[in-house]
Amino acid sequence: MENATYSGKFRILPGIDAAGSLTIAGSNSSLHVWGEDFVPEASINDGGLTVIGDLHDLRKVSLIGCWPSDGMQHSTRNESKETWHCTLHPMLIVIGHEYLLLNDKEIVETNFTFDDAATLFYDRNAFGIVNPYKDESGALLIEKIGKLEDKRIELGPRPIIAYFNGRFDIISINTAIGNISVSRGINYGFGNPDGIRINNEITIKLKFPESVDSDYAVRSVIKLLRLFEVIIGRPQNITKLSFFKGEEEQRAEALLKNFPRLPNGRAF
Repeated sequence: MENATYSGKFRILPGIDAAGSLTIAGSNSSLHVWGEDFVPEASINDGGLTVIGDLHDLRKVSLIGCWPSDGMQHSTRNESKETWHCTLHPMLIVIGHEYLLLNDKEIVETNFTFDDAATLFYDRNAFGIVNPYKDESGALLIEKIGKLEDKRIELGPRPIIAYFNGRFDIISINTAIGNISVSRGINYGFGNPDGIRINNEITIKLKFPESVDSDYAVRSVIKLLRLFEVIIGRPQNITKLSFFKGEEEQRAEALLKNFPRLPNGRAF
């Protein structure tokens, strides 16, 4: 969803309603809002503004830590009405099935991945290719697969078999901030004119011992990221981050995906 624009209806809390256009572009993400009738300037606290909204595709969006680029509002007057508009730059953007407010202690788990996660948690035995030059076992296996799939596979002199060993869970450990587990997410194709693929995405899951707010959840993720950076030896960007709210059986329905920026301004 990065580098995309969404229109919708927004509310600058506590009570300024506006139309708007949300642009997702990493650390350059922004929300441009406008409305009719002149409104008093919004009060901005140390944490910035909080904005909630409904996008045109009916999903809900929450923007936390918003700061205006050139003052809160600009007004334009014509013969019949006065309008206002401004551009806000959020620290955290969350899109999903529910709003996520800064002080709501409803987050029970957060999942994320980062640039070199697959390298850090690499297992040379998890994926591979059966060497077609060693013996005829590969050819025999392909023949067996053909029988199981009820299709005839014509073999050439050097058949190749690509595999994943089926081990999705890598590690799980209890810590002071919660249970940390690492797992593989496998995406594969069934074969097409371009060939076949098995893609691996490493996900780090942090399950909190009790519900926490978004600020605590993000800071906990950053702590883990800093640890991984020390191990890897270079800065890392978080490429995906998700929050889960509510009871365990409700988490799938309450999945919230976000596109945030770290407090120091470096893009996730």
